Formats: sequence, structure tokens, C-alpha cells
Amino acid sequence: MICWYDINSNNILVNDKSEITGFLDPGGARFAPKEWDLAFVKMDLCRNEKEFKFFLDKYMQNNNVDINLLNLLSVIVEIDDIAFQLETRTKLPIAFDSNFKSILKIIQN
Repeated sequence: MICWYDINSNNILVNDKSEITGFLDPGGARFAPKEWDLAFVKMDLCRNEKEFKFFLDKYMQNNNVDINLLNLLSVIVEIDDIAFQLETRTKLPIAFDSNFKSILKIIQN
């Protein structure tokens, strides 16, 4: 399966009816399990676990998801965000319920 690998609000095109019409930045696209894209959706698009659960329930009506793989990849995506913040000395907006809130708080201070 080809995954976009960088799904976030900056890379999604929508029309005036709020329908998704396309994606930007295909440079990261690669063959990967669908759970990679779901991990990015969880970490970069959904504001909290309740919102992600709603999305995942809708997605899983037509698709099988390996929850263990999704959880592992979600942690990897978050660690990558933390590493980026440390390397660039920037503060990324955190829009999700993080598993690493205490670490992120230290980094952002």
C-alpha cells in the first residue's frame, strides 16, 4: 500500500464544502502499512483520543487495522516530533493528548 506518510492539516486540500479534494507534499510517500498514515492522523490531525476514536471507528467499518502496530507507529511519530523540536530548538503546536506530556513540557520550556 502507498502511504502519504505526512498527513497533516497543511497537506490536505479541501473545497468550500469541506470535502477532501487532494493531498500535498508527496515527497514522503512510500510503500508502508496503512497504520503509518493512521499514526500521522492520530498525532497531527486529531486533537484528543476521543476524536481519534471516532475517526478510527469510521475507518474500521471498511478496513482492518492492526492496533498494536498503530500504537507503536504513533509513539515513533511522536518521538520524531520530539527529536525535531530538540534539533531545531523550535516549539511545535501540540494538538493531541500526548503520551509524553511531561517530556514535551520540559522541551517547550
